[in-house]
Amino acid sequence: MEKAFPNADLESLVDVEVKGGEGEDYTVDEVKEVPDKGYIITVTAHNGYDGDLQIALGIGNDDTIKGFATVVCNETPPLGGQCTSDEFAQQFADMKLGNVTHVPSGADKANNQIDAISGATITTDAVLTAVNGAVDYYNAELKGE
Repeated sequence: MEKAFPNADLESLVDVEVKGGEGEDYTVDEVKEVPDKGYIITVTAHNGYDGDLQIALGIGNDDTIKGFATVVCNETPPLGGQCTSDEFAQQFADMKLGNVTHVPSGADKANNQIDAISGATITTDAVLTAVNGAVDYYNAELKGE
């Protein structure tokens, strides 16, 4: 959780009831409010290469992504397993809220792009399914509360 919302007081997190948190390929599993700062939304993508992939995404009240953490990863370690690395996670930090896409390389954070994991496009797609599911849930259910 700490990587999903750096500098958040994890002791002060407040459980939020999940309402209607299902998309075509994802499920919103858990929502925690970071008082006066934003939310940590945990989402499972069901379209990973080797099964479900679960992430936690921190979204600030200023409509930026605060952090990203892979919670459950069953992907092949040298390939899709790279989604657990700090280097991969840093691509999301301070990104404006919106639909996130991937490019082979040379991502532009200002355009909500990340670099795909080389040789693991399916894993990258699953991560973005979960990330974009969290963003959609935030916009539909939490923004402005």
